[in-house]
Amino acid sequence: MKAWSVPGRPFNVGPLSSPERAVRSIHCDATSPLDFDAVIAAIAERYPGTHVLEPDWYAKRYSEDVAVAERLGWPASNPVSDSTLRVWTERGVQRGFQVPIRDGLLLYARLDVTGGYFFCRESDFTQKDVEPLVSILKQFPLAMKV
Repeated sequence: MKAWSVPGRPFNVGPLSSPERAVRSIHCDATSPLDFDAVIAAIAERYPGTHVLEPDWYAKRYSEDVAVAERLGWPASNPVSDSTLRVWTERGVQRGFQVPIRDGLLLYARLDVTGGYFFCRESDFTQKDVEPLVSILKQFPLAMKV
């Protein structure tokens, strides 16, 4: 059973809340507009190897969508690029970054004013692995789902 976490409440509850349970991702919904750069800075204090890979993920994605359309001979304005542009316009900048939790566990994350998510491309991880990260995230207006 999964549960939403709010500041001051448990990270997860129910029979599957074991600290050793495999986790695929952490989803975060902002309960008010999120200062995602402050979140990244707080994470970087605890995890010094944290670094931004994509300063504006939507801009990068939009330029990739347009480049693919041009290679295929399609107009730059098409359903795929228009969808990316619409979301980018609604949400604004989204940062893509990496968080080195420990040797062998590197989380990729994306955050914008509405929240975001963290996941590991190589493997699952446990709640115990990310307890310090979750403690940092609880300092911000985020509802988390694991």
